[in-house]
Amino acid sequence: MGFFVDIEFTGSHTQFHDKFTYRHHMAVVLEHLWTMPEYRQSIVSVAEDAERFVRFNNFILNDALYCMDEALLKLSKIREVQQLMLDRATWEAMPKEEQDDKTSQLRAAEEQGGYYMQLANEIVHMLLYLSSEERIVNVFMRPELVARVSMMLNHFVLRLVGPNCLELKVTEPDKYHFYPRDLLAEIGQIYLHFAHRPEFPPAVVADQRSYKPELFPKAVNKVLRYKLNEEQLIAFNGLVRKCAEAAAHEVQLEEDLGETPDEFACGITYELMSDPVLLPSSQVHVDRAAITRHLLSDETDPFNRSHLTADMLQTDEELKAKIQAWRAERLAHRNTA
Repeated sequence: MGFFVDIEFTGSHTQFHDKFTYRHHMAVVLEHLWTMPEYRQSIVSVAEDAERFVRFNNFILNDALYCMDEALLKLSKIREVQQLMLDRATWEAMPKEEQDDKTSQLRAAEEQGGYYMQLANEIVHMLLYLSSEERIVNVFMRPELVARVSMMLNHFVLRLVGPNCLELKVTEPDKYHFYPRDLLAEIGQIYLHFAHRPEFPPAVVADQRSYKPELFPKAVNKVLRYKLNEEQLIAFNGLVRKCAEAAAHEVQLEEDLGETPDEFACGITYELMSDPVLLPSSQVHVDRAAITRHLLSDETDPFNRSHLTADMLQTDEELKAKIQAWRAERLAHRNTA
């Protein structure tokens, strides 16, 4: 796991792409070790070193998002060219040079799409078995990770069953390691591994970019009712209800609190801070979860690029008390109005 993290920064000019090759082999080894009880317990015990395991999980999420997006982008290109070739009249009317160019694009997309899809499948599967252990779930539910894992899952559902999902309907999907029903089933099971945690539904609905409540019933009707057992389906529908409740609560809370004063807004997210910290170099106030999330991939102050690590962060207790007092006052005012 340490090597999985360290390979992110080799110093080589090809380090970005090299890491995927190394991590592919590491994923194969890790999955095999997971099947052996003594090694599985060793892996789970590493989760007790929270800082180290958070970084490991952060890079898993980074890779999952990048590889899945690249794979699905290539699948869209494959479908585009395949559909063009199926229209024989249009295809044959094209100049030879244009046909050759499209064919070359198809071959490149097929090679890259299959490569990234295989990696994405491996990473999603890794998340599936890792999240089956509660001690590892504890790490994913930390403030700096819960928003990221929620966003990733929502994004995958949006891509697989959202309005543009037909762009992925290619001929011979197996050729590109694309098994959408199996993939969606594993994503659904990962949601279930987090469903019992109270911090998870609010994180799911806070993702304004990808969270679409109408997609969950669609996922159930298209795939999950065939892939999950009855108990799992009940639990998944329960999660959907919790998300709806969390969304309604968030709307009401925003209405009750009104506009956030500038001094209480995070310098990164521009949202109300719950644990404000003052960055030692740039002197900007940010929420601890937001800056910790940034530091997992880049140990610099985002405002002036000076060196910054998590142990240098100190809560601004005075500002935190002011925020809590303002919040309590606003809620009390709304309740008596």
